[in-house]
Amino acid sequence: MSQVRSIRNVRWWEVLSRLFLVLGFLLRLEQYLFNRSLWFDEAGLARNILARGPLALMRPLDYGQGAPILFLFLVKGTTSIFGSSEYALRLIPFIMGIIGLLLFYQTARLYLDRLYVPLAVFIFAFCYELVYYSAELKQYSTDVAVALLLYYLFLRLLSRSESQKMEPGLLGLAGCAALFLSHPAVFVLAGIACATLVLAARRQLRLSLRTLSFCLVSWLVCVAVNYVLFIKPLSASQDLHNYWEEGFLPVPSNLHSIAVWLHAALSYFRYLGFYSHWPYFIALLAAWAAVTELIKDKPVTLPLLLLLLFAVVASVLKLYPFSERLILFLAPAVILLAAKGVQIICRETNGAMFATLGIALIYPQLQSAYGLVLHPIVREEVRPILGYLDRNREPGDHVYVYFGASHAVQYYRRDTTRDAELFYYGQNSRTDRPHYMQDIAAMRQYPRVWFLFSHSYRDEEEFIISHITGQLLDKYHQPGASLYLYRFDRSSVVPAPVALAPKPSLQ
Repeated sequence: MSQVRSIRNVRWWEVLSRLFLVLGFLLRLEQYLFNRSLWFDEAGLARNILARGPLALMRPLDYGQGAPILFLFLVKGTTSIFGSSEYALRLIPFIMGIIGLLLFYQTARLYLDRLYVPLAVFIFAFCYELVYYSAELKQYSTDVAVALLLYYLFLRLLSRSESQKMEPGLLGLAGCAALFLSHPAVFVLAGIACATLVLAARRQLRLSLRTLSFCLVSWLVCVAVNYVLFIKPLSASQDLHNYWEEGFLPVPSNLHSIAVWLHAALSYFRYLGFYSHWPYFIALLAAWAAVTELIKDKPVTLPLLLLLLFAVVASVLKLYPFSERLILFLAPAVILLAAKGVQIICRETNGAMFATLGIALIYPQLQSAYGLVLHPIVREEVRPILGYLDRNREPGDHVYVYFGASHAVQYYRRDTTRDAELFYYGQNSRTDRPHYMQDIAAMRQYPRVWFLFSHSYRDEEEFIISHITGQLLDKYHQPGASLYLYRFDRSSVVPAPVALAPKPSLQ
């Protein structure tokens, strides 16, 4: 009888939410097990992690890469235990993706009415970018998990009872660790700190001055240490600065700059999978929730709004870009606010409105999930390209590696010294395309040359191939990567004017 009673007590919204959690886990597991090739950024970060010891990882990374120090330590630990495979390198992002999924469910239960929890969990579980970065050797799934953990602890702090007196200290310690695990954690903590001060001043939050001071002072100390040791050297990287430049928002001083802001917001919604006219729908729902919660003075929403505010201000001050994956940590806030908007509207209407808004909200993610199941995400499949090359190379064949493919090729050939002298790595000549002509001339001194491309910049692959005058013997393509074999007549070759750089060592 007790088992029958427990079954009857199971609420349908919990069943749906847990079903979506399981499906979200399976999607992330499928993407992780699919084990696509490392692409340019992943391979560059992998080379840093594999080549350096733990202490050396504290220095600025090579190849224009940057990541939080605790994230680097965790990935270094998994590679020390499980080896240097893609599975080992991506294990921490995968674990963080699953932790983020579970934390979102728990956070949604505290933030939303129970009927709207499955709606929010569905969107989060099936969001294309959140699934993708759960199987990517980058820190962005960690950013999401850290943001959710901090906000979840804040919500627990608001609802804590006398038996939960350790939670303020837990939030303080978690905040200190978060700063070294996620760069944008500083925005989350700034929002929580300001919200906590406001609520404590209004006596809406019972928190002793000693506990509050412990949290704020410890966070400030960790922010200072993290900035001096890691953030300041990272921000000095010219490569990263050039990449970030387009992600900074302008000062909203005129109509054009305001239009740039609106475009950036709508582009971010599209990035999260809300294509076509859906960004306007999401923006209206989130804005309705934000305004309503502010008018009603709801403390649970204040940190989310402050988080968005601090992220925007940091972008205007050119401290942090407001651009796609770099602000993936904002995705939970956007999803929660949109679901809250549905909840606020439906409270004043009927079930038909809930069904209409709910279906409209989940439809884009449903299509995304369907595509992910049928076609796991690929980027630059260099591994099968190298497999084809190894099977078809003849003794003495040389290989020219386009600079965009260099990190991946060197990662996959890290344990191979055979024929290393026959591999030549081109330089980045985006601003000096005639240099590619010198590369081609240098390779013409060999009778047979394979040209390997991935991460091609604009039309550079076509530019190089169009200027090769040898006989095309073979070609092989994979998503994001290509291989061509040419034969050259050595009797008509003038000695190459430029010697290409040999394979650099990982050590």
